[in-house]
Amino acid sequence: RPNRSRLIRRSARGIRSRGIRYGWTCAPIRPNERGIAHRWNETLADSPTDTQYFASFDGTRIAWRELGAGRPVVLIHGYFSNTEVNWLKYGHAAAVAARGFRVIMPDLRGHGASDRPHDPVAYPPDALMRDGLALIAHLGLTDYDLGGYSLGGRTTMRMLVNGARPGRVVLAGM
Repeated sequence: RPNRSRLIRRSARGIRSRGIRYGWTCAPIRPNERGIAHRWNETLADSPTDTQYFASFDGTRIAWRELGAGRPVVLIHGYFSNTEVNWLKYGHAAAVAARGFRVIMPDLRGHGASDRPHDPVAYPPDALMRDGLALIAHLGLTDYDLGGYSLGGRTTMRMLVNGARPGRVVLAGM
């Protein structure tokens, strides 16, 4: 019979290296009645949705993903990043969703799965802010929270100045 503590430690490493990257959330790592450690627990609300798209204010296709169920919170990623790197890969979105939130994560224009127009005309002043407001309108959100990291923090601030009215705001990495 294998050493139970060794089995549990090995399972914990497996969760960290494989679980979060593929949208799994961690379950408590306790041996069941047969001494087998459970590695993960997946439900529909714990898995990120497939990438979805909408046409923004100027027709540019903006991508977003969701995770969890509950009060909506829109999280905007940083410069040279995307939803996968800032929110999914390291488990930040899963941690927020586990606390009862519907995490909505757009890819900014020119980032991730969103359109990347090469024409400078496609990047007017406050385009990212207008994309964020367009996503909120597209989803019909009226009672939501808003957060951003780095460029997402700047975008969040511009959204606030231009009419976004979230219940709570997080500005990080600015």
